[in-house]
Amino acid sequence: MMSKRVIFLITIFSMKGCMEQPEVIGLQIFSVMRTLWRVVSRNILFWVTFVVLLIYNSLGFLYSASAENYMPGYALTGNSYSVQGGILAFLFLGILFVRIEEKHSLHELYVSMQRGLFYQIAGKLAFAVLFIIVVFTSVYIMYAIIFIQSGLTDFRFYMDAYFYMLLYWGLTFFISLLLGILLATIFKGKIVYPILFLIWPLIGPINKMVFLQIGLDPFLDSSMLAAALNLGEFNPNSPFNALYGFSLEPYHWVKRWIWIAAVSSLILLVLAIKHYIKWLIGSGIMAVSIIPAYLFLNSSPFVMANNGTFYDRSAYETSYYQNHEEYDVFQQHIRLENYDILLDIDQKLQADVTVELLNKGEQPLHQANLTLYRQFRINDIRADGKSLDFRQRGDQVNIQFPKKLLSNEKMTITFRYEGVSSPLFFANRQAIYLPYYFAWLPGTHQAPAMADVRNGIHRITHHNDNQTTYKLRFNSSGELYTNLNQTDEGIWEKETNGVTLISGQIKQARIGDMKVVYPVTWERAAQGVPAFIQSLKQLTENIQQDLGLDGIDLPSEFVYVPVLSISDVYTSEYMWMGHDHLILNELPYLTPSENLLLRKFPPLTTKVISALTWKQKQIKPENFDFVHAFDLVYTHAYHQKHRLESSRGTLGLLQQMMKESPKDSEQYKALRTIDLGIRKHDNPQSIIDFTKEWYQFIDREDFDWNQLNTLAEDYFAMEDPR
Repeated sequence: MMSKRVIFLITIFSMKGCMEQPEVIGLQIFSVMRTLWRVVSRNILFWVTFVVLLIYNSLGFLYSASAENYMPGYALTGNSYSVQGGILAFLFLGILFVRIEEKHSLHELYVSMQRGLFYQIAGKLAFAVLFIIVVFTSVYIMYAIIFIQSGLTDFRFYMDAYFYMLLYWGLTFFISLLLGILLATIFKGKIVYPILFLIWPLIGPINKMVFLQIGLDPFLDSSMLAAALNLGEFNPNSPFNALYGFSLEPYHWVKRWIWIAAVSSLILLVLAIKHYIKWLIGSGIMAVSIIPAYLFLNSSPFVMANNGTFYDRSAYETSYYQNHEEYDVFQQHIRLENYDILLDIDQKLQADVTVELLNKGEQPLHQANLTLYRQFRINDIRADGKSLDFRQRGDQVNIQFPKKLLSNEKMTITFRYEGVSSPLFFANRQAIYLPYYFAWLPGTHQAPAMADVRNGIHRITHHNDNQTTYKLRFNSSGELYTNLNQTDEGIWEKETNGVTLISGQIKQARIGDMKVVYPVTWERAAQGVPAFIQSLKQLTENIQQDLGLDGIDLPSEFVYVPVLSISDVYTSEYMWMGHDHLILNELPYLTPSENLLLRKFPPLTTKVISALTWKQKQIKPENFDFVHAFDLVYTHAYHQKHRLESSRGTLGLLQQMMKESPKDSEQYKALRTIDLGIRKHDNPQSIIDFTKEWYQFIDREDFDWNQLNTLAEDYFAMEDPR
C-alpha cells in the first residue's frame, strides 16, 4: 500500500510541474484537497466521529418528532451537545492539518514553490469548507426528512432551519478548524492538546455554565464575556419560541465573520513572522483592528439595537422595571382619536403617528401626559407644522402645548419616533409581536408599559378606552396578521380599541367560524381549537351570569402564540380579549399537542376571568394584588360549583400572597379574612356572590383593602380574625 509520504510527494511534484500554467490553479488546489482527503479518510477516528454524529442527531430528531415530545424548533436549538462536540472535532482536525504537513516536511516544499503557500492555504480551506458543508447538510437532510414525515411541511420553516445550521454549525465549525490550525502553528508538540481542552469549553454553548462555575474577576461582566466568546446558542436551555423562530439576526452573522477575520489574521501573522516578514505589518494591522470592532459588536447598545440574544428576554425588562423611575401622574381628561400610522420595521421600528387629542375635561389644558415604550425614542412632536416641547422619561412623555387646549377642543399631533422594541414584544425584520395592549403607540393610560410584580414581569394594559379609527400603512414581505381590515395594498383600517400586528413563523386558517392565527409548528395544537372554543364560550357565559356582566361577545379572531417569557408565573398574563380578537399565550416549552389548549393547569378559568373583567380596564401596578386575588377566589369557587378538577392550587397562591404581605397591612387582614372564610364555608355560590360584590370595587376602581375586609366579614359572618 502506498505510504502517506509517497502520496504527498507525488501530489507536490505534480503541482510543481504545472505551476507555471495559470489555467491549472484550480487543479492544483484540488490536488491539495485530494491529498488531505486521502490522509484524513484513512483515520478510523474520523469515520467513527462522523457516524456517531449522524446517529446521535438522528435519535434526537426522532425523539423530538414523537407525539409526546413534538418540538421541531427545539430539536435544533437544544441540540447543543452536537455543536459542542463538533467544535472539539474540528479543533482536532485543524491541528491534524498542520501536524501532517510537519510530519512530511510539506510546508518547506510549499514554500520553495512558486505560489506554493497560496495553494497550500487555499486547498486546506477549500477542503474544510466542503467537508463542513457535507457534515451539516447531512444532518439537515435527516432533520428535514424526519419532520416532514411528522406532518410539518412549511417551506419557510425549513429554509430558516438550513440557515440556522449554516450559522450555528457551519460557521462555528469553520472557526473551530481555524483555531486548531492557529494553535498547532504556534505550539509544537503535545502541549497544544491541554491548551485545546482549555479553549474548547469557553467557545461553545456550555461556556455560560463554565463561567458560572469558575468565577471571574468582579470587575468583569461574565455574561458579556461569555456571550462574546460563545459560538453556539448563548442559552441552549431556553425553549424555542415558535413565533419568533430561529435566532438569525445580523448580530450573530457579523460576530462570526469577525471571528473568522480575527483568527485568519492571526494565522497569517504567525506565518509572516516565521517566513515572510513583508506580511508582518499588514497582518498585524488587520489583527489589531479586529479588537475594537469585536468589542463594539458585543457592547450592550449594539446588541440590543440588532436584536441579539445577548440578554435573557425577561431579565432585561425585569432589571429595568424593578428600579424604574416614578411615573408622574396628574389629573387630565383626554382622549386620543383617529390614529394614522405610517410604520416601517427593519432592525428597529420607525413610526410617524398622527392622532387627534381631545380635551374631555372642563378645564383648559396646557400640557398632557402620554405613554410610549421607553426604547422608542421620540425625534419630534409637531402640531400645526410646529415642533412642540416635550420630555420623554422612561415610558412617560410629557407634552407642552403652545396654547391652552380648551374644553372639548381638539389638537392634531404627529409623533415621529424610532427604536428597538422590548425583548418581550419584538419588532424586527425576522418577526413582529406588537399586541394592542402594549404601549407601542402613544396612549393616555398614565402607567409604565410593564411592572415588576413579585419578581415577575406584568404587562400593563394600554389599549384605547374608546373605539376609534386606526389607519395603518405598512409593507410586509412575510406572513402578516393584524386585527384591522385591509383596504388596499399595504393599507389597513378599522374602528377598534387598538392595533395588533404579528409577523413571523405564523399560519392563518379558518377553523369553524373562527379565524385562527398560530405558529406553523403548532399545527397539532390547532386541532384542539374547536373543543377549546366550545369550552371558552360556555365558560364566558357562566362568568357573565355569575358577575352580572353585559355586552361581552367572543371575538371572531383567535391568536394563539407563545408567551414570551418562561418566568410568567401569573396566569393573568396569558389571555387578552380585545374588541375584535382574542389573544391566548402559551408556555413555549410545552409540547403543542392536540390536547394542549384544554390542559387542566393553569386553569382556563383564571385566564378568562381576568380577560373579561379587570383587563378591560386600565389597572395600575400597585393594585395588581387586589385583582389577582379576585381571580384566584373566583376560580376556586367556580371549580367547586361546577365540580371541576381540584382548585387547591389557587388557594395556595392566595395564601402565598397573604404571607408575602406585611402582617400589619390592610391587605394582609383582608386576605386572611377571605382565606379563613373560604375554608369554613362549603357553599361555592356564596363565594361567587361575594366575588360579584368584590368586582363592583374593581369596576369603579376602588381598591380599598379595608372595605374589602369589611365585605368579607359580612359575607362570611365571622369576627375580625385579628
